[in-house]
Amino acid sequence: MLRSVSAAGSAVMMMLWATAASAQVATAIEADAIAFGTRESVRNMGLSPDGKQAVFVGPGPGRTTIAYHVDIAVGATKPILKASGNPERLQWCEFASDRRLVCRFYAMVQGGAGLLLPSTRTISLNIDGTDIKALGQRETDYDQGLRQTDGAVIDWLPGNGDEILMSRLYVPQGPRAASLSTVRNKQGVGVVKVDTRTLRSIEVEPARRQVGSFLSDGRGNVRVQGISEETGDGQLTGRRKYQYRIAGSRDWRDLEPYQDGEFIPLAVDGDFFRRPLLPSPQGRPLCTHPNRAWRNSVGNTRRQSPQGRHR
Repeated sequence: MLRSVSAAGSAVMMMLWATAASAQVATAIEADAIAFGTRESVRNMGLSPDGKQAVFVGPGPGRTTIAYHVDIAVGATKPILKASGNPERLQWCEFASDRRLVCRFYAMVQGGAGLLLPSTRTISLNIDGTDIKALGQRETDYDQGLRQTDGAVIDWLPGNGDEILMSRLYVPQGPRAASLSTVRNKQGVGVVKVDTRTLRSIEVEPARRQVGSFLSDGRGNVRVQGISEETGDGQLTGRRKYQYRIAGSRDWRDLEPYQDGEFIPLAVDGDFFRRPLLPSPQGRPLCTHPNRAWRNSVGNTRRQSPQGRHR
């Protein structure tokens, strides 16, 4: 009888110990989830040209992301834009002017063969969240190709009101669009000056199929372009070369031959580009390399664009 009671007591103790151990493990896992799974409270922050307002992106309930407008003088913060997180989420917002914002969404979307592909879209809106407009080329059912991105802001054009300079992806329309009054044939990436309020745009650089990126000098002048290498049958190799312009010229000069990403231009110094460039690493635009950064001895190396907010 005593042996039976003792055995039962041992079993109860073992059960209590196992329960306590499980609770400790659960608590540890929960603590790790809080420590490593909590999203940052501020993902991105921008300051208005007049310095009186700010905008930032932060987490909302569940998977949502929210853009907040801040009146610095009053100290008031107001949510103005929300992304559900299913699948889109807000990446950043910046001021195009004191009254107009530009924001970018990011999402993983279903592509061909069941592949998930990254996709971005750029919009503009008033500082109170109204009058939302897409800044990229309008998509249609006749587009002959997948549009993963609509472009990128390359110059915020300070002092130009609501206008910005942005690269824009153009996708041509296929044969099914032949019945339309106007068929779009442009293909590749070009540059436009676009009014973020009216969407009126002026072509600055024509679309070219192999061009993938541009850099401005912060004064509305396109000075560097990246060109993707293709095989004879039009397939991308993954290599890219860069070309640049000297001040006052529209001619492109080779900056760096085709390479696998060892050389990536970050920004162009508008003051520095006023003088002629030399056919050597001296006098080239500010660039970066995984293991080095260089520029002409005229000034110090910088890693931020002259306009300060290159996207």
